[in-house]
Amino acid sequence: LGYRAPGGSLTIHTPTILREYGFLYHSNLMGDDIPYFLETPHGPLVEIPTSWQLNDAPFYRHVPGAGNQFASPDRVVGQWVQEFDGMYQENDCYVMIVHPWVSGRASRLAGLERLIRTIRGYPGVWWTTLLDVAKAVGTSVAFSVNLVNQVRRLTRSVLQSGLSRRTQFESA
Repeated sequence: LGYRAPGGSLTIHTPTILREYGFLYHSNLMGDDIPYFLETPHGPLVEIPTSWQLNDAPFYRHVPGAGNQFASPDRVVGQWVQEFDGMYQENDCYVMIVHPWVSGRASRLAGLERLIRTIRGYPGVWWTTLLDVAKAVGTSVAFSVNLVNQVRRLTRSVLQSGLSRRTQFESA
């Protein structure tokens, strides 16, 4: 079970509430190009980041009074292919946001078909859902949380050790 906030509107409390009610992932933030964990009091929540460059609305949606021009599907698909190529080279997670009322027009659908054909030409691409990404990432939650806790304990121990040595040195 996952969540993407309508219009990207959320609060700092959203991840905690989602995890409290059993959600596995959240997909609204833009803090990285790969999934990461948001720590909550109810355990970690997988964040599957998005990007304005991979959202169809900024390219195609008309905003009255903004003076924006609708982008041509060729330009948009070209940018999406460039984004995919870069993310493929870096082994990142390519997450698109495609709204049916935005990209559902005939010329835009043809552009999406070109994009899909292009991406299919890359070997080893995992076509999947956000839920499957969250499950795959979530299997490493226990390992990650344990590792983070070990690093925190080690850091605390080193700091305390250094402080006690400095205190002994200063008092001598």
